[in-house]
Amino acid sequence: MSDYHGRTLELLGLESNHRPGEAPELQAWAETNGVKLSAAYVEWATLDQGLLHKYSNQDHFWLHRPRLETLETGTRGLVFNSENQNNFFKLCLLDHGDDPPVLFSFCHEPWSKYSDRFSDCVYAQIFDWQYQLEFGRGGGSDIVYSGLISLRTQACVDVLRARYPEVATTWFSIEGGTFAEHRFLPSSRERIVAMLQPDGKASVRAMAETFDLTGRLEGQLLEMLGDDVVAQPFHSPNSPSHLLQMLGRRIDDGWLTQVRYSCVTLPTAGAMQRLVACHRSLSLARRGNDMYFAGSEMEVGGPDWGVLLRLKQTDSRGTWWVIQEIVEC
Repeated sequence: MSDYHGRTLELLGLESNHRPGEAPELQAWAETNGVKLSAAYVEWATLDQGLLHKYSNQDHFWLHRPRLETLETGTRGLVFNSENQNNFFKLCLLDHGDDPPVLFSFCHEPWSKYSDRFSDCVYAQIFDWQYQLEFGRGGGSDIVYSGLISLRTQACVDVLRARYPEVATTWFSIEGGTFAEHRFLPSSRERIVAMLQPDGKASVRAMAETFDLTGRLEGQLLEMLGDDVVAQPFHSPNSPSHLLQMLGRRIDDGWLTQVRYSCVTLPTAGAMQRLVACHRSLSLARRGNDMYFAGSEMEVGGPDWGVLLRLKQTDSRGTWWVIQEIVEC
């Protein structure tokens, strides 16, 4: 039975057969360096068996031979993790109890708080990546779809707290701005991360065990957060074909809520019915063939489609476009 990491093992379905063991290499390192290790750190070092690396973007973890670092305050800590290109590092404080805080440093900026407890840091790592990766037979992994919702305000945290258990919060500072990540657990197969930004805005990421479940969760969150949602632009360089192809895929997947919230002005039920009927009679992808953008705004469709899409460029290069509105015609 794990004393500190039981909930992390539960996320992975390993709570019944994953037991803490011994860490002779780590203990020898600690004795050589005159370090008293925290109980939570030692326990995870015996449990990890490559799990943190597996559930990451190929990041580096050296739990058994960490780097001993002394902060400007004289406090010491163990640097045990770096991002795959060494853009950020994490440090577990020494002499701060059995389950000590973890600090974060981006590009060698001053250390700042990442988590209140080491066990929260481990839990957050698994939580964030478990359903963002798909593993192949050879052991490799690919990042899969997750629903990312941009929001005008940070009211989402109170909305989510009223509905779901909140499980772990972490923080990270970049160039003087601090971001907070609040995590919520709707079910054993679903994950939500709400990121609060220094500018007062926020984003919510929906992840789940399957593609269909992810789409359903994303749709529920869009409806829940409603007026706070910011329509996201599509990457569609030179031509609306890619944008139309993505809309068609969402219609085929039954993700009509995602289609509605892709628009700055939410379309009416009648406009949505016309769009779906248009796609069913001839796919939006095929309708977009041989179309090219002209100027920073464009109308796509018309009476022969039964629906009109008004698009607007959002970047200087013309590669990102947002749907202003979808109307009947």
